[in-house]
Amino acid sequence: TLNYFKAAISDFEKSTFEDNLQAQNKLVAVIEGAPKNVDARGTLCLVYKELWSFVKQDVRDMDSLFNMAKGTRAIDPTGINSIYCEISKLMIMGKNKEARGVVDYALNLSQFATAPVLYQLKAELLAVEDDFKSASLYSEKAMALWPEWIKPSISLGSYESMNNRFPESVSAF
Repeated sequence: TLNYFKAAISDFEKSTFEDNLQAQNKLVAVIEGAPKNVDARGTLCLVYKELWSFVKQDVRDMDSLFNMAKGTRAIDPTGINSIYCEISKLMIMGKNKEARGVVDYALNLSQFATAPVLYQLKAELLAVEDDFKSASLYSEKAMALWPEWIKPSISLGSYESMNNRFPESVSAF
């Protein structure tokens, strides 16, 4: 199970559609074998968020998302993985203001202050508000904390482009 989880994280780090699909399949397998694995559950919530625009977004998809978030919260109500699930759920539902409140709350807790995923989620939420300058800073922080994860670098390139900082955009990619 641990090796399968590590392989799923490696797929997630690559940040492509295909790799996220592979990560999803591996994480589901890990959770089927170890239903209380909160790390796998939290990562699966993040993968769901990445894949959301590619699914039907029907009642079944919403139920999967809600059940994963609810189950993770039941296992570890105050843990980082419950927070990832809650933020992912809120972002998928378009409740960006609420999601930002959860991100800000979590980043203000000392035990989560160095969580790269939180910085990237905050960047994404700032970008939705067209605050690309601040979004760039948060993506840079996520990159520094988790250099193997490609998504912050891709996001940074996009945010720099939106700021008309084209040389910086090209170097981010």
